[in-house]
Amino acid sequence: MCGETCRFGTYAPAVNAFLSENQIKGKKIYLLVCNGGNMRNTWKNFHKALEGNEIVSELDLVYPIRNGIQDAKNKVNQWIKKAMK
Repeated sequence: MCGETCRFGTYAPAVNAFLSENQIKGKKIYLLVCNGGNMRNTWKNFHKALEGNEIVSELDLVYPIRNGIQDAKNKVNQWIKKAMK
């Protein structure tokens, strides 16, 4: 599972560095992204960087603090429960 914030329409430079420097292949990947509503190329970039893996599920949390932490927690818990089935 990968949890990440979206910045300027893609994932953060630290995530880019990690994905560039580490070969991740043959894994089941669950992506969680917190963002301010500007996902632009985030999913596309993740899919490209994680080729050779199965992207099982994606969760997009828009302004989780502004929109309510409890709501975000509920969404994450539901997402995890669904993923564990």
